[in-house]
Amino acid sequence: MEEHEKGRLAAKLLSGITFFVFEKKRYKVINPTPEYLLLAEEIALEHSLDVSFKQLLSAKEAEEYLNEKGIWTYEDENKLKESDKAIEDLKELLYKHRDNPAAVASGKRRIRGMKKAINEAMVRKYSINPMTLEFYRKTIKNEFLAAVCTFDEDNNRMYSVKDFGIADSALAQRAYEEREMDIITQEQMRDLARSEPWSSYWMVSKQNLFGNPSLNLFGPTQSQAVIIPSSHLNQYQRAMVGVCKMYDNAAQHPECPEDSVIDDHDMFDGWMIFENRKREKEKKKKSIDDIHGKEGDEIFIMAGTGKQAHDIFSVNDQTDNQRLKTRFQQAHAAGSQGVDESQLSDVKQTLHKQMVEQVKGQR
Repeated sequence: MEEHEKGRLAAKLLSGITFFVFEKKRYKVINPTPEYLLLAEEIALEHSLDVSFKQLLSAKEAEEYLNEKGIWTYEDENKLKESDKAIEDLKELLYKHRDNPAAVASGKRRIRGMKKAINEAMVRKYSINPMTLEFYRKTIKNEFLAAVCTFDEDNNRMYSVKDFGIADSALAQRAYEEREMDIITQEQMRDLARSEPWSSYWMVSKQNLFGNPSLNLFGPTQSQAVIIPSSHLNQYQRAMVGVCKMYDNAAQHPECPEDSVIDDHDMFDGWMIFENRKREKEKKKKSIDDIHGKEGDEIFIMAGTGKQAHDIFSVNDQTDNQRLKTRFQQAHAAGSQGVDESQLSDVKQTLHKQMVEQVKGQR
């Protein structure tokens, strides 16, 4: 991202404003207050009650229609979940193999390919979204908010609540379209969070950096900046705070990764996935130990269901699962005769190592 674009996006996030030109005049759309957010929900609900349910589909009906027509089936949905899990696995491998350039390059190519396929699939999944009641409600809500939050260059409000749906809607429609198109992606936020000028703003004020002393929109004007509460922030401002806190938490982690990992979005995701899975695994292991009152290298636990078996096996690391696989193979090969524990390959290796250590000690 170019430096001038970083500055523009940082200013956009700080202000929360969308500027646009309509009929050679400049206007702006500001963030709605909590009162307007609630009123928008009420108005959207009232409008939706007037709509025939034969004209619009519920989310469930749209899902069933897409499945029946083969546009987006339940199998496609399951495949999407599997793809999301596969991308998480690839990101974790990217972090684990961060010192292997060839493995990193291969992993990134696969991640890009899977993301592209998912984006193409989303077109089918949401192909009839505009025909749903939920989409209609959201549109009414956002059109209302854009209208009542539009001001001219002299800070005059262009629409009142009573004007919505009655007054000339050309300007309001343009405001809605401009606000909907004025997006900041997650990738852009992550690039901004780690670079200037945003990083300096965040370091000084954290989430209290949102405010404007020249506008009396959210409370009394004082000589210092009026701090805007989170309830008055738009979705991108709230998301940006979350991204910055994510990096702050990583910096405070006892095993914080190096900057080269943090600066690589996929690799940093892989580190977070790795740490989260490790933490979940430790919680499961502790839970199993607490339930059965045992702790040790090998504990036999009878699983009552397939899910319980999966949870138990997930506590084992890769080496443990490979050892179990080898034991199953030996037991299967021995058949009904069975196999003595001392003849298991991993046990024999352990006994051999112990013998070698004992001989070393005697020498």
